[in-house]
Amino acid sequence: MANKPKTLKELIDFYYDKFKPLYSAVQQTNSVPMEMLFEINAAFDHLTRRWHYDETEEKVVNTACAHLKRGCFDVFKILVSQTRKKYDELKQTDLSLVDNGEFLRDLNWLWAEIEKLAIAARMAEGDSRAETAWHNAFDQWEPVKEKCDRLSNDFFLSPKVQWAKDKENETAKRAKRESYFKGVAIGVIASFIFWLLSQSAAVISVWF
Repeated sequence: MANKPKTLKELIDFYYDKFKPLYSAVQQTNSVPMEMLFEINAAFDHLTRRWHYDETEEKVVNTACAHLKRGCFDVFKILVSQTRKKYDELKQTDLSLVDNGEFLRDLNWLWAEIEKLAIAARMAEGDSRAETAWHNAFDQWEPVKEKCDRLSNDFFLSPKVQWAKDKENETAKRAKRESYFKGVAIGVIASFIFWLLSQSAAVISVWF
């Protein structure tokens, strides 16, 4: 990622290259969070001070960009939260038979990676020790987003999941049928035993 924007042109490039794609992504899958709207409003407010209060371009760009950056980080966290929900939903299905267990193993490994990288990226957000620290968090968040997209596309939307669900339903239906027939068989046997006992009792009563 490029260095921290210092001009309006660089800020606009940042908006179109980083902020808007993330904004569009979360807009498709969720209502835009109020925090993100506040950051957009604050960024615009700071930009207007360049002309209304005659503040320097570098100053208004610096403050506006800080708000847009926080908005981006909000989206990254939302995407991780959404991915966690997808992972939890996937775990409700028995995936152990898919690809001889490799599908489930890879899914668990991928989510573990997302968690680990997301924690590191979150920690990097507060690092301001150097000029390069401004985009360090972006450099760490972007692989997280890529892995979230992979979990969604390669696992959550995989046709193999539907196969596992169908298999699970077949097993449940077979178990239900077996339980039903076992119940019927036990009922028939119990009735037959009861009939034999009643016949035996009738014979004994005749003898005595």
